[in-house]
Amino acid sequence: MLSRHKNWILLCCFGLLIWSWFTWPLPRHFGSAIPWTERQHEGGSRVRELVPGDHLQLYYHFWLTRDMLEGHTPAFCPPYEFNMGGEQRAQRFDPHYFPFSFVYAVAAPAFGGPAAWNLAGLASILLGIFGAFCLARRYAGSTGAALAIALLATAFPYRWITLLGGSPTGYGMGLILWLLAGLDRAIRDRRPSGGLVAGLALLCAYASDLHCFYFAALLTPCWCLLAWCLDGPLDFSRQRIRSTFTALLPTLLLALLALGLSTLASRHLAATDMSGGRGWADVQRFSPIASGLFRRQPLGPSNHIYTGVALALLTALALLFHGLSRRHQRAAEAAAQQPSASATSPLWLPVVLLLALAAILMLALGTNGPAGGLPLKLARRLLPKFTMIRQTAKIFCLVPSLLTVLLAVLLAPLAAWPSRARHRWTTLFALLALASVVEIGLWFRAGLCALPDGMPAYAAVREHAEARDNHAPLALALPLWPGDSHYSSIYEYGIVHSRVRLLNGYAPAIPDGYRERVLEPLDSLNHGVLDTAQIAHLRTLGVGYIIFHEQPYPAKVSLFPSAIALRRLLQHEWLEPLATDGAIRSFALRDTPRPAAEIPQLWGPPRYLPAHHWTPRRQPTAEDKDFAFPLTLRAPAAPAPSLRYLLCLSGGGTLAADGGTPLTVPTATTWLEAPFTPPYGDIWRVVAGQPRMEHALITAGEEWTLEPGETMRWAAADLFHLGVTDTRDGSVSLDPLRVAQGMALYGPCLPFPAGRYRGTLVIHPEQGSDPDAEVGRLQPDTMGEGEQRLADVPALDIATNTCIFDYDGTRPLRLEFHFHRRLPAQILALELERLPEEP
Repeated sequence: MLSRHKNWILLCCFGLLIWSWFTWPLPRHFGSAIPWTERQHEGGSRVRELVPGDHLQLYYHFWLTRDMLEGHTPAFCPPYEFNMGGEQRAQRFDPHYFPFSFVYAVAAPAFGGPAAWNLAGLASILLGIFGAFCLARRYAGSTGAALAIALLATAFPYRWITLLGGSPTGYGMGLILWLLAGLDRAIRDRRPSGGLVAGLALLCAYASDLHCFYFAALLTPCWCLLAWCLDGPLDFSRQRIRSTFTALLPTLLLALLALGLSTLASRHLAATDMSGGRGWADVQRFSPIASGLFRRQPLGPSNHIYTGVALALLTALALLFHGLSRRHQRAAEAAAQQPSASATSPLWLPVVLLLALAAILMLALGTNGPAGGLPLKLARRLLPKFTMIRQTAKIFCLVPSLLTVLLAVLLAPLAAWPSRARHRWTTLFALLALASVVEIGLWFRAGLCALPDGMPAYAAVREHAEARDNHAPLALALPLWPGDSHYSSIYEYGIVHSRVRLLNGYAPAIPDGYRERVLEPLDSLNHGVLDTAQIAHLRTLGVGYIIFHEQPYPAKVSLFPSAIALRRLLQHEWLEPLATDGAIRSFALRDTPRPAAEIPQLWGPPRYLPAHHWTPRRQPTAEDKDFAFPLTLRAPAAPAPSLRYLLCLSGGGTLAADGGTPLTVPTATTWLEAPFTPPYGDIWRVVAGQPRMEHALITAGEEWTLEPGETMRWAAADLFHLGVTDTRDGSVSLDPLRVAQGMALYGPCLPFPAGRYRGTLVIHPEQGSDPDAEVGRLQPDTMGEGEQRLADVPALDIATNTCIFDYDGTRPLRLEFHFHRRLPAQILALELERLPEEP
C-alpha cells in the first residue's frame, strides 16, 4: 500500500513539474491569465490581454456550465449566441465538456475564472499521467519503466499543443489512456471494474471532445480484438465469452449511452453548413507536411505533428533493444534454458502497434499523405462521419496511448537482463527520455491571455436595457463575421461578464438561416453603413444595441480601415453612444434621431485607404482566348464616395469590364483609375492586344496626388492599425498589454509618382518617458507579388522617427510601423513628403 501511494505521489510531482515547465510563466499568472498558444513567436512579455482564439470560446462554454448549475442560464438552451428569435432557441443537449467544465464550475466561485480554468487544465494532465501509468504497468517489466513511460506519454507535444491552444482535445486525450487500460483489464483479467473504467472514459471523452470520442470509438473494437488475442491461446469457449461479455457490459452500456447522446446532440447539424461534411479544399488548408515531425520552425498546422528527434531515437533504440532481447531469448531456448518470463509478449504485438502508428501518421498528413492523400480518401469513403474531420492532425490524440503500450512492450525484457547490461541500457534509455522531455519543453513558449475583470461596454448595454425594464437585451457585435471566425471569441467573453444576448457569435457549425437573416442583410455595418431598412430589420429581430470592436478589425471584413466604420457609427443619428472600453464601444438604437447638436465632430475628413488588393498571377499570352482579370468581391461593397479601381497596367491593348467600360492600356507601366460597378465589382476582359495587370486595388474619396515638395498627412486612426483611437485628434494608442510585437500600424497602401520620399511617424511622448527609448521601426515597403523593402531603417525612438527612401512608383507604397512592445506609444500621424528632385 505504501509503495502504491509512493507511485501516485511521484506521478503527481511529475505532473506538476512538467505542467509548470511547459506552461511557464502560467504559474506566475495563475489567477489572472489563461494560455492561448503553445509557441508565442513574438518577443517581449508573453502576456497579452484578451487575445482572440479557441481558448476564449472554451472558457465561455466552461462558464456556461457554471451558469447553468447556478440556475442563471436555462439548461441546454443558452440564449446568448445566434439568437435570431424564439424559434431558433430549441432545447438541445450539450455535455459542455464534462468533467473538466465541472472542475471549473466548482473552483470558480472560490478562486475566480482564470484560476479555475487553469485548475481544470492541471486536472486533465494529472488524470492523463495516472492513466498512462496504469496502462504502461500492464505491459512494462517494472514499475520504474512504467513511471518513465507515463512521463514520456504526458510530455507528448500534441497534448500540450492542443491544451495550451485552448482546444478541448488537449483535455480529452488523457481519457483515451484510461479507455485502453480499462478495456485491457476487462478482457484479459475478466474484471468488470475495467469495463466500468473504460465505459466512463468513453462517455467522458464524448462529453469533453468529439474528436477524442470519435477516434477512441474507432480504436475501441480494434483494441478489444488485440486484447483478446493477447489473452493466451485463442479459444472461444462459452465460459470465456460469458466472462468477457460480463466484464465488458458496463463499457457496452455506457458506449451506447454516449452514442445515443451524440446522435441526439448532433441532430442540429442537419440545419447547419456542416451537414455535408468538410470539403477536400477545407481539409487541405489544415493538412500538415511530413517534415513537421521534426522541424522546430513555425509551420502552422504542420507543427501539430511535431514529435522531436529524441523521442524518435528513443523509439528506434527500443526497437533495437527488443530485437536483441528476442535474439537472446531464442538462444536461451536453444540451449534448453528457461526463457525470460518478462519477454512473453507475442512477436506480432510491436509490429501491429507500429503499423497502427504508421496508419495514424498517414491519416494525420491529410491531403499531403502518400499517393496524394490516398489514406485520407479511403477513410472518408469507408469510415462513417470521417468527412466531418477538418483537421486531420486531430487523430494524433491516439498516439500517446499507443506509444505508451509500444514502449512498455519493447522495454519489458529489460528486467530480465544481467545487472551490468541492464544498468547500461537503463542509463541510455533514461538519458534519451530526459533529452526528449527537454527537447519538447524547450520547443514550447507558452503565450498567456490576461482576462480583464469586466467588460464595461457590454455591461453598459445590460444596464441601459434594465433601466428600461428589458432584462434580455439583444445586441449585434461588430465586425460581423460568417460565424466561424475565432475573432468572435472576444464577443463570448463579453457575454461572460454581462449575459448580453447576441445576434451573431462563434461556432464551428453555423445555424441555418444565419447567412440569409443576418450576414447578408447587415454586412454593410462592417463599413458603418446602417440605413433605415436595416434599422427596421434589426428591430424586427429584436436587436436594440450594437457593440463595435475596433480591434481586431482585419482587412478582410472591410474595404477600408476601421476608422471609416467608427466615424459613421459615432455620427449616426439613430445610434446613441453608451460606453467606451478601450477598443470596444457600445451603442443603443434610438427611438428618435439624435439632434444635430449632439452628433460629435471628429478629427478630420474620412480617408478611404484601400484594404483590398489583387496581384494577378497569370498574364495573357498570344494563345489565350477570352482572358479575363476577375476583380470581384465576395461580399457586396458598402456605399462610399467615388468608389473606384486603381489599376497598374502595361503592355498596350484594351480591357473592357462586364459593365461595358472600355480601358485603353498604355505600353509603359501606368496607374489608371477605372469605375467600380456596385455591389461586387467587375471582371476585366482582354479585348485587344496583350495588356498586363500588375496590381489592382479599390479606393474611394479624395484623389491621391503628391507633387515634389508636397507633404501628405494621415491621422494615425485613418491608417490600418491594432491600437485604440482617440476620436478627439485621431491619434492611436498602442498598449504593450494589448498589442503584439510586430507590425501594429501601416498605410497608405497607395501608389505615388516615382521619386525620393521622406516618411515621418509623428509620436506623442508619454509623460515621463525617455526621449531616447526605442518604440519600434518605421519600414517602407511595396505591396504585391514579391514585396520589396525600400530601405533598412534603424529602430525609432521618440525623438527620431523618419526614414528616407527611393520609390519607383510601380507598386503601392506601404509604410509599416513595427511595434517593439517595450513601452506604450501614442501615434499621432503619418506624414509622407515627396522630396524635390535634385538638379
